[in-house]
Amino acid sequence: MSEIHLLHLRRLCRWGAVLAVLICALPNNLQAQRRRGRPPIDLPLAPDPTDPERQIAAAHRKATRYFEEGRRLIEKNKIKQAKKKFKAVIGLVGLEGVGQSAFNELMGIHQQGMEALKRVQTLYKDEKYRDALKLAKETRALYANLWVGVEAASGAPNIARRAVKFIELIESNPAAQIEIQEYEASRRFKKISRLEKRAKKDPAGYLDLYKALKSISSRFPDCPTGKQCSRQLAKLKADKKTWKLIRREKERRYIASVLAGVEQFEKAGLMAKASEEYRKLTKKYPGKSRKEFKKMAEK
Repeated sequence: MSEIHLLHLRRLCRWGAVLAVLICALPNNLQAQRRRGRPPIDLPLAPDPTDPERQIAAAHRKATRYFEEGRRLIEKNKIKQAKKKFKAVIGLVGLEGVGQSAFNELMGIHQQGMEALKRVQTLYKDEKYRDALKLAKETRALYANLWVGVEAASGAPNIARRAVKFIELIESNPAAQIEIQEYEASRRFKKISRLEKRAKKDPAGYLDLYKALKSISSRFPDCPTGKQCSRQLAKLKADKKTWKLIRREKERRYIASVLAGVEQFEKAGLMAKASEEYRKLTKKYPGKSRKEFKKMAEK
């Protein structure tokens, strides 16, 4: 190491020693000043988190942030999320300043809900029952609990409750029920022709066709499509050959399902569970061996 470097190193060591002495002497110096009656050196204090003014300022900053987030949500038409933000603003600062702005936004949301109820009523009068029911359910979900916790709007009409009344009115109307059933039934009926084609190629497919027709006719019995499915179902049952195929495939799938469960339990080492599952087959088909069950389960 060169002499110049050594010189710099010695200077750094001397300054480090001086700084250490000053730091160590500071507490003793403060105590000495107190004993002599001199005021100690004022050191900066950390902010007091319990200071009321600081708490109020923090609440206003948070409320402002929530309000701005709520406005952005409104622009994206996210009503449910926006109303939560605005209600949080009021919970933080009440109805002053940004709180009043949040209340005004909630009033705007409320007005939108009232207009949605008017559209429901118009659709119902025009006998567009399915559209009316859909809008009523959406309105109930969007505007539920809009004013909960906001005492200033306690007298405002409850949009969600009014939407529920419309829903009950529509669902109790026989004409509306037929329209709604027909829409759902016709939507499900689209797969019937596909199942019919499949059944002609593979007789096992008659069971899937049977299940689909039974589901539509039982769930939507009053509409035209539901009644049509009921008639087709009766034809399947009346055709002895087809009905025999359906029953055979139903039996085959049941046996295959039980055997699969037995094998899973056996692989897991749960022999008691496997035996319990296997008893379902021996009880329903007494005298059959496992080899015979496997053959019955084959496609």
